Amino acid sequence: MRAGCCTIYDCEFDLYYKGRIKDKVVYVVDEEGNYKAAEEYVCQHISFDMVQFYIGCYDESNTEPQKDTSKWGYFLLSTGVIIVPPTYDYAYPFYGDRAKVKKNNRYGFIDPEGREVVEIVWDDTADAFHKALSWVKKEDKFGYIDKNGEVILSPQFEVAKEFRCLDVFTVHSQEKRQYAALVKKDGKYGYIDKKGTYIFEPSFDDAKEFWDIGYAAVMVRGKWGFINGRGEFVVALQFDDVGGSDGFITRKNVNKEKTFFGYNAEVVSFYTVKKYKQWGLLTDDFDIIMPEDGKQYVIHRGMKIYIKDGKVTSRRELKSR
Repeated sequence: MRAGCCTIYDCEFDLYYKGRIKDKVVYVVDEEGNYKAAEEYVCQHISFDMVQFYIGCYDESNTEPQKDTSKWGYFLLSTGVIIVPPTYDYAYPFYGDRAKVKKNNRYGFIDPEGREVVEIVWDDTADAFHKALSWVKKEDKFGYIDKNGEVILSPQFEVAKEFRCLDVFTVHSQEKRQYAALVKKDGKYGYIDKKGTYIFEPSFDDAKEFWDIGYAAVMVRGKWGFINGRGEFVVALQFDDVGGSDGFITRKNVNKEKTFFGYNAEVVSFYTVKKYKQWGLLTDDFDIIMPEDGKQYVIHRGMKIYIKDGKVTSRRELKSR
C-alpha cells in the first residue's frame, strides 16, 4: 500500500472507506479521487469523536490472519486530525472515555488523548466498561478492573460477565440503581456487586445473568428457579429449562388518551420456561402459563405466543369478538 493510504472503519454500520493521510489529517477519498472530510461520510449518528483507521492489509473475515499486516489508530472525526498513530494490532470503538486496544495478542484500554490508562497485559477484556468495571482474563481466569487499570478482583473466576441492572423499572435514579455480575468459581455460579462483594455466593449448578425486569434464573440439581437482587428465591426450583426474557407492548386506545406510541400502552414482560416437556411463560407476576393440550402456543394478555426451544418464534393478536 502506498504511503499515505489508509482505510477508515465506520463502526456504526460496519463499513470501510478508502482514506488518505495528508499532513497528519485523515480524509475520505471519493469515487473521483477527491479528498473529503471524514465527518461527511463516517459515523454520522454517533456521539463520540474518535474514529478508527488502519494502514496495511486487514483480513475482515479473519480467515487468513497470517496475512494481516494492519496497524490501527484513531483520528478526531470533527477535524480529521490523527490523535493515536496507527501502532496497534487492532483498535476497538470508543465507549464513553475508553477504547479497547490490542498489541502482541494482549489487550488494554486508552483514553481520548491516546494514553494507555490500562496496561496492555491482559489475555482478553470486555469491549467496554460497564458501570466503571471491565472483566479481564489472565491464564484462563477472570477478574475485574476499573477504568484506571486498578485490579478490583484478581483473576480467580472461571466465568465473569458484565454488570446488569437489578431494578431498572423500580428505581428511576441512575445513582441509586443496583448492579450485579454473574461469576463462576470452583464450578459453582454466584453474583457480585460493583464493589466485588458477593450478593449470592457461588452455590448454583448453573445460572443466567439478571434480566431487565430484575430477576435471574438459577439451577440446582437439575431444576431451575428465579432469585431477586437480594438473592432471595421468588420462584421455587421447578423448571426443566429456562430460555430467555421477552415481551411486547400492548397498544389500546383507551378513552382516546395518547400516552405511548400514540396510545395508552403497557409493557408486558415474561420469561420462557420449560416444564413437563413443554415451553410456556413465567409472567412478571410469577404466574406460570403452559400450553393447553395439543396446542403449540400459550395465550397471554390477548396474544397467542408461540415458543420453540426457549425462544418466541411469533406473536399473534387475538381477534376481538
